[in-house]
Amino acid sequence: MQSRISFLISPHESLKGRIVLLRIFMFFILLTMPFFLYANTVKPRHILLLNSYNQSMSWVENITRSVYDTLEPAKNNLVIHIENMDTKRIYDKKYLLQLKKLYKNKYKNINFELILSSDNNAFDFLKNNRDELFGNIPVSFSGVNFFKDSDLKGYQNYTGITEEFDLQGTLQTALKLKPDTKKIFIINDYLKTGIAWRKTIQERLKTFKPDIEITYSKNTSIDNLKQQLNSLSKDTIVLLGVYFKDVKGEYFTYEKIGEILSMHSKVPVFCLLEFNLKKGVVGGNVIGGYYQGQAMSKIAKKILNGIPVTKLPVQKTGATQSIFDYNELTKHNMIIENLPKNSLIINQPISYYQKHKMIIITAITIILLLLVIIVILLVSIKEKKASQKKLKISKDALDEEKRAVETKVAKRTFQLCESNIKLEQSLQDLKNTQKQLVESEKVASLGVVVAGVAHEINTPIGTTLTAISYLDEITNKIQDLYTHDNITEHDFMEYLKDTKEISESTLKSVKRASVLVNTFKLLSLDQTNNEKKVFNLSSYTEDILLSLYSQLQTKKIKINTDIQKELEINSYPAAFGQILPILIINSLTHGFKETHAGIIDINITQKNNCIVFIYKDDGVGIKDENISHIFEPFYTTNRSSGCTGLGLNILHNVVTSQLNGKIEFEREKKPGVEFKISFPIG
Repeated sequence: MQSRISFLISPHESLKGRIVLLRIFMFFILLTMPFFLYANTVKPRHILLLNSYNQSMSWVENITRSVYDTLEPAKNNLVIHIENMDTKRIYDKKYLLQLKKLYKNKYKNINFELILSSDNNAFDFLKNNRDELFGNIPVSFSGVNFFKDSDLKGYQNYTGITEEFDLQGTLQTALKLKPDTKKIFIINDYLKTGIAWRKTIQERLKTFKPDIEITYSKNTSIDNLKQQLNSLSKDTIVLLGVYFKDVKGEYFTYEKIGEILSMHSKVPVFCLLEFNLKKGVVGGNVIGGYYQGQAMSKIAKKILNGIPVTKLPVQKTGATQSIFDYNELTKHNMIIENLPKNSLIINQPISYYQKHKMIIITAITIILLLLVIIVILLVSIKEKKASQKKLKISKDALDEEKRAVETKVAKRTFQLCESNIKLEQSLQDLKNTQKQLVESEKVASLGVVVAGVAHEINTPIGTTLTAISYLDEITNKIQDLYTHDNITEHDFMEYLKDTKEISESTLKSVKRASVLVNTFKLLSLDQTNNEKKVFNLSSYTEDILLSLYSQLQTKKIKINTDIQKELEINSYPAAFGQILPILIINSLTHGFKETHAGIIDINITQKNNCIVFIYKDDGVGIKDENISHIFEPFYTTNRSSGCTGLGLNILHNVVTSQLNGKIEFEREKKPGVEFKISFPIG
């Protein structure tokens, strides 16, 4: 007792140990608290995005989207303030002064880390007002037309990417696409940007091609411009620069002006800006708002990471992309091969064959191979039946046709052997295909079925091989008897009897293989049928039941349905359409096998965002020892009646793979069966 007590800790010592642990814990809290306080007090960095134009323009929208995509403000603790100056509609000294007063009052208590500026008007506004409004903070700009290095003389902390349109590249591509061109008609409006574009274009085209006549649009109304386009000769092409407002003050969005002008032009219309590339415009080496904003934001990211602006020179390239419309190229009989390399072709159709090339080739190869095997076997069986009729001729006729009979028997044996070789090759092809199908996401569920088909098809192949071997043996025997003139009528009749039994056995085995192959084809086809659309569950279910009317009439089966009439879902009708036929045929084949009457209950409801499908019958049910195997491929308790055991396996694959749902078997339902299926609505 003394030795045991000596190992116990006294209450005083226990309290002392707890105090030591508490002191260690408090020390840890004090040590780590500054880190938590620092993490919670780090202030977000503020950035101003100043756009020259209105937010309704896709150019501005694309720039804004690229800023968020590149800078990732939520991830990097950034607050982005956006101001859209709308200077396409209003641009005078009074308006700019009002903006200045607004920004000064609005942002007087905010310290910006950086300013992003898109297009010339915002750039000029910042050059005149940045220091007074925001201080000497870095500016990353984009979309500045006609930029010269001297534009930043005397200004600090400015960098970015300029807007240089690819005039020569676009026209050179246009002339390759339409080599008979003699005239070029160039369109710009007469706003500040349009006039500047026209001057730059005139300067760059001074030495372009002396044999090409170049004319420019005048400051006129849109109606006059339409008439002028409609009167252009066939040897002309149109180049659209910038056009926002006509002489009467009517405004046009950049997205719509291309379509408006091309509707009234019999000749192809090319463009220099991506948002002009709408219906009717062929395309060009275009400037894109998203590319401009992305380049500007990448420069801004470097500034935020601590790189001085002085080490970030202004970028003057990298803002264009060669984009063309397939429909317009085809409309004007232009050859796509004449486009520059790496061109982006929009609206180009993709054929179903190109989209599913590998699946289609694989499926066609398998189908053709199986068709060849079936045809060879059918020809072989037909010829064998014909030879049996000839063997019934009298002994004298048999003697006269001896050589022909021997030739035909040898030919049949060769054909059967050849068929067996092709069957074995088909089996090997199916096994090879299994690996490819399993690796494909769309047909992943077929892997186990292919393995099952390969396993199941071994039996009819083995039976066929045995039959052919036996046929060869008895043929050699009868031939030997005949050669030595020892054949009797009894021997010959026995040969005919054996031949008939062999042909029937072979035919049965081939039919069994055909059923398995057709089942595999069904599974493969289901995988490619993935069209999704909205449909009414009640009416669709009624159509399915109507299509099963003839099968249901074989027995007195009463079907009760409980489905909400207006219940609609956005799902896969082809996949949903397989559920009821599989369940009903399963009930007729197994549940009501021994009876001529029964009841099937179908209940479909919506719970939250899921469809709950409950199917019941009052048949014989499923034995407990079989329940765990019902969804396995090739598992059946009725194989003697021709069942393959694939029905519920197909159903399980349809529900889990195509409908992204689950299927359960309710064990407590006696007698009969109850399946519960659930899958999402959309």
